[in-house]
Amino acid sequence: MGNGNQPSIKEDGIWHVEIWLEDEAGNISPSVTKTIMVDSTAPNADSREDHLVLRNGGVSGGGISLDDATSGIDPATIRIQDPGMAAVAAQIREKDGTYTCSFQVSSGGIYQLSCKDKAGNTLQFEITVTALNASVNCTGGIQADSDRDKLLEAVDLSGYNSGETVNLLLNLSPLQAAQLDARQNQEFQSLAGSEADIYYFDASMTRSMQNHDGQTEEAISKLDNPIRIKLAIPQEIRGNYEYHLYREHDGQFGELPVNLEDDRESLTFETDGFSIYALCYTEVKEQARPVVKKTDAPPTGDGANIALFIICTGLMLILILRISYLKNK
Repeated sequence: MGNGNQPSIKEDGIWHVEIWLEDEAGNISPSVTKTIMVDSTAPNADSREDHLVLRNGGVSGGGISLDDATSGIDPATIRIQDPGMAAVAAQIREKDGTYTCSFQVSSGGIYQLSCKDKAGNTLQFEITVTALNASVNCTGGIQADSDRDKLLEAVDLSGYNSGETVNLLLNLSPLQAAQLDARQNQEFQSLAGSEADIYYFDASMTRSMQNHDGQTEEAISKLDNPIRIKLAIPQEIRGNYEYHLYREHDGQFGELPVNLEDDRESLTFETDGFSIYALCYTEVKEQARPVVKKTDAPPTGDGANIALFIICTGLMLILILRISYLKNK
């Protein structure tokens, strides 16, 4: 390029510019080569990760991928902020110039990711997070647990909106017979039998959804799929008992199968409905062994053989004496 012309570079990229001068006599100066980087574009974020559904606070899928084809990402500038603009801890990994950013959250909302490339261009990227959480809450001395992931699978969560926090809460608490109505007491007593004692408890599930508009809560009485609950048998009813579990749901009473653990300290059962439960327990009494009365019985074994030998010998002697008597007569 000569005649006072200046190079015009507008597109992003790495440019190699060679410059030399020529005077009017035709003399040409030695050339000078310069490398010029033009970067006016912000970094890129993988848009496939702009909506994350996190279950029970897990780390976001494969993470958010960040790259910049020209000057490269400046990793020191990567930031993630929650909906309240507080910093969120992130795990950052790099491979071949691409940075992967993973983070862990417990609530939904719009999260902001920002970073700069080495030319100073800034990326502002919104990540919509829908958080699905499940937990078990026990009161009144009850101890129970259930698989939190299975709880989420058992409930229809298709109606949630992007950016919400959905909390499922399984509640278990003891009940007294006085808290049941007359029909419930009568039905459970009939199922349990006259010799059984009953431990009553209530199991319920609630679903709450929280977003920028506030929080809504509703009770769930029926599940799409049954869940398994492990219940610690209360200390006062552990022992040599036979256990049966009955449930009242929507006015219907029935028995649920239970699996008693080998240590006899807990049992598991599956259920898809929530209401009142009756754990019936009956003491297993050891049956007395029958007493066998001794009676006279004919001799057996060696004694019987000896007696028979003596009888036969006596008969033979009598027969011999009889024959001798008849010959001498």
